[in-house]
Amino acid sequence: ANKLIAERDEARDSSLVKTRFNARVSPYRVTDALVLELARIKKIRQCTAGATINDVIVAVVSGALRKYLDAHGELPEQSLTCAAPISVRSERSSDSKGNQVGVMTIEMATDVADPLERLQAVMHNARNSKETSQVVGTGVMMDITRSMSPQLTSFLKWASQAAAGREALPMPVHTIVSNVPGPQFPLYLAGARVHMLMGMGPLVDMAGLFHAVISGMGRITINFVSCREMLPDPEFYKQCLDESYAELEAATFLKKKPKARRRKRAASG
Repeated sequence: ANKLIAERDEARDSSLVKTRFNARVSPYRVTDALVLELARIKKIRQCTAGATINDVIVAVVSGALRKYLDAHGELPEQSLTCAAPISVRSERSSDSKGNQVGVMTIEMATDVADPLERLQAVMHNARNSKETSQVVGTGVMMDITRSMSPQLTSFLKWASQAAAGREALPMPVHTIVSNVPGPQFPLYLAGARVHMLMGMGPLVDMAGLFHAVISGMGRITINFVSCREMLPDPEFYKQCLDESYAELEAATFLKKKPKARRRKRAASG
């Protein structure tokens, strides 16, 4: 696995890869969700040393994208990249109000067929991305976000729209995976108990596929949102998510050594 990761780190530029989700976004939306048991996701994480729940989710999404694009004959040879919002709240600012969020980019290893090797590659890439963000410093990340004037924001939006029609311009990310840990204690709304939480995410030009991941009440949901022109078959993409998760779970549990069964002694008599 380490050799595979090292080979993939050499001379690659996934930013030049474009998919059907990296174009202009229409006003029409499609959405669906895969609902999973949080305890089973935690078992996968526990079976893979060093893995986080976010690593497992990114690996599931990666496998789904690989399946979907391959079925349409559009799977790139290079790995795709996702943007993952992360908390950059420091201990010194832990008492401050409001969200403090930065964005981490992760190579999703969509070019890896084996689900376990894909998860290990995602772990490696996420760890490198986190180390880079720590070197930059959370204060610098927050200052950059705060210093973005409305004029600069408008320019970036215009630039993304212009890039939608150009094949050669770099693509920093291909999709978004936003993982928000939710409360694991019971919630009630107007006296009714809440049994499930789901999230939604915005779409912009050049980023037409958003995965909103939220956990709570013992479940974790992967709610995807896309443009109808980009994703005309959301039921098939949901199937790809389901199959990707099932393959990763099966590969993880098969890796565990089965416990030796005790032989029952024959009853004397």
